Amino acid sequence: MNYLIFRNDGIGDLIVSTPLINEIKKNDPNSKVYLITSDRNDEFAELLLNHIVDHKFRLRSKPTLSELIGLFFKLIKISFNYTIVLKPKNYNYWLAFLLFPKTKLGVQIVSDYKEGIKHRPSAFLSKILLNYYEIIDYSENYTKDSNIHHYQHYLNIFNKFISNHQIDSNKIYRYFRPVFENEFSHINEYFKNNRITLIHLDEKWERISWNTKNYIDLIVKIKEKTNNTVIVTEGIRSTYINDEVKNYLMLESTSVAELNKSSSVNNIYYIQTPSIKLITYLVYLSNLVVEPHGSLAHIASMFNKKTIDLIYPEYINYLKKWKPRTDKYSQISISDFEKTINEINEVIDIFNC
Repeated sequence: MNYLIFRNDGIGDLIVSTPLINEIKKNDPNSKVYLITSDRNDEFAELLLNHIVDHKFRLRSKPTLSELIGLFFKLIKISFNYTIVLKPKNYNYWLAFLLFPKTKLGVQIVSDYKEGIKHRPSAFLSKILLNYYEIIDYSENYTKDSNIHHYQHYLNIFNKFISNHQIDSNKIYRYFRPVFENEFSHINEYFKNNRITLIHLDEKWERISWNTKNYIDLIVKIKEKTNNTVIVTEGIRSTYINDEVKNYLMLESTSVAELNKSSSVNNIYYIQTPSIKLITYLVYLSNLVVEPHGSLAHIASMFNKKTIDLIYPEYINYLKKWKPRTDKYSQISISDFEKTINEINEVIDIFNC
């Protein structure tokens, strides 16, 4: 059977959808899974091709009508048994409906607004466009369903409509080791037998009211606490924080093209704007991942890595639904620097890193 899954949003969104895709493959070994991706997660989706995804189509975050029509004419050539809309955009629901699959599935988001409770899509459209929809309730300031992880919502779709057998959701989150590891064997060889802490210093740190010295101290203190080799990575763009950290570390080149080494602090390395493939491999090599909540929390979950997931206080309830799915993780609310670093140190002790 052919399955079309709409996941045209972020990398983390795609990763938390992989348990559903994995179960489809296990339940129907001859299945073909087609994925609608976005500019944000298409590069990561490439890593899933020929493993749990068979084909993908990229759709921009704000597609034009002509782009939607073009995608429709590509998809209409394929006879879909199931369409599953996980990104709640009206054009996704209509596109899925107009492909005339045998079964139309999706999610409906319930949220608080000033005007009251709203549904995406509306209850009326959901009944018209979908045979079944899983309700994800964000109401009451994200507390209503905060104990239900997003991937569990997606598995409910599988349990209720695709298969009648129940799944032990704790056993299926991780699904593959990086098949591209030979591509980075030189990095593995360089860090052979080293315990690695990966600290992700991306643009989300700009939201935090720390001074530049705090970010430098964060890196140095974590290194001292773990006694591990530290690799610092950037996000999709370099920020003033990255520039200040690089200046402090006084970077110099190494025998590995991707790696720069600090000449001011022993055993700290820096990688500028790594590709998704490279950062996924670095997470795979690491013993501990420290990151402001984002895609790395979910990449770490794929490899069951110890994770310190730093979250913004105003998003605590919301991010409970997106917490890392690792055996050892901690979500720490970012506050003033001293309080945050003390909490990080306590977690490192518990993790025995």
